[in-house]
Amino acid sequence: MARKVIYDADYIRSRSVVVESGCWEWQGSVGTDGYGSMNAKSCGEHNSHRLSFRIHKGDIPQNKIVLHKCDNRLCCNPDHLHLGWHSDNTQDALTKGRRDFTNILADASKRRLSQDIADEIVKRSNQGQHYETIAKDLNISRSTAHKYSTKEIDHE
Repeated sequence: MARKVIYDADYIRSRSVVVESGCWEWQGSVGTDGYGSMNAKSCGEHNSHRLSFRIHKGDIPQNKIVLHKCDNRLCCNPDHLHLGWHSDNTQDALTKGRRDFTNILADASKRRLSQDIADEIVKRSNQGQHYETIAKDLNISRSTAHKYSTKEIDHE
């Protein structure tokens, strides 16, 4: 009979190694995106940093993501993790030179929505609606709804 895995602080710590920076580096599987990965469907997570955040700090709101202060995708140290928006992550990446969004944003700006649709996305996002719901309701891509709702594309 298979043993039942308990996803708790001990689980995270037993699968991590503390490095000089204070990061708890995940020693288990690593996804193609570079984040610690696990098969933890029963707890609703598959990324080690997200599971660590939930265990140590509480639930993750649907419209937020877990960010690393240390920029180490394998880090599970709850002191290095905080909640933010996708736009926070994008701004952080730009500020620290981790990514160049010049071409992405330039291309996206060429495919602008009508002002009415853009305003509706922003209005609904400000009211707390998740971008996936907005996309479905307005019959647009989730990616477009997300970019406008996080202000990655200026709607004005």
